[in-house]
Amino acid sequence: MSSKPRRRVRQSSEEPVRARRPRERRLGLAMGIGIGVLILILFGLVIGVILASSNPDTAMLLQLGGLPHNNAATPRNFRLWTVYPDGKVRFQSAYFPGANSAPASNALTIAGPLVNQPTDIQSVTYFGALNIFGALQNGPGGDVSRVYQLFSLEPDPASESYGINVLISNPPYVSVDKTDGSYRQMAMGAPVQSYYKQMIWALALPPGASVSSAVYKDENDSTSVMLRPYRQLPMDGWTLYYYDVSSLDTLRTIRIRYLPPTSGATVADPDFWKADRLR
Repeated sequence: MSSKPRRRVRQSSEEPVRARRPRERRLGLAMGIGIGVLILILFGLVIGVILASSNPDTAMLLQLGGLPHNNAATPRNFRLWTVYPDGKVRFQSAYFPGANSAPASNALTIAGPLVNQPTDIQSVTYFGALNIFGALQNGPGGDVSRVYQLFSLEPDPASESYGINVLISNPPYVSVDKTDGSYRQMAMGAPVQSYYKQMIWALALPPGASVSSAVYKDENDSTSVMLRPYRQLPMDGWTLYYYDVSSLDTLRTIRIRYLPPTSGATVADPDFWKADRLR
């Protein structure tokens, strides 16, 4: 009885092609979408940087209000200018001398805000001092027709800071916009200084105020070098703009153009110490 030899099955050296599984297809699609989103984000950042270079409002928006400059190095100074709906302005200034401060027996001097006339000074209080004395002085430079109080105080050695709180009416810092009388301008000069390791100024606008420009260059002012705010935050209904004047190389101008609130309702004062922490 004979048997036929078995037919050999030829094996291919190539691996069989397998269909991609649904899970693999979904993973590839997700990776593609992720890469696309990343490219769009990078593109948006590039465009944002270009826009922010000429528009500080755009810069602060992209940075979610702007990055903080909360430096605890001393000596340092923090000032808050609060603009009320009725046009009055409160000037608060705190000085943090640090460990190497002058002895308490030495009298220190602090300059208050400029006013058009002495009767515009509504109230004066102080903190962190054993005693204080104020005398009227003529304003500097082009403000010689105005006056300010020069305070001499003796710091309290038990206090980490000292300062003044002055409320003024008819403030020379606020003026009616020349192109549109419904708008106001808040302006002041930021000087060059080298004593304080950090010097931060903040401007608080009341609830309901609308800012048209955080760096407003007046059409009649072609020589001023403008200082941009580095941070803008809402705080207890107020809108705060922060300026770092620690190490300026030349005199800068701070000017904000805004539309005052239509309502004359009273609002609680902004928390000065909270504003300092948020700097």
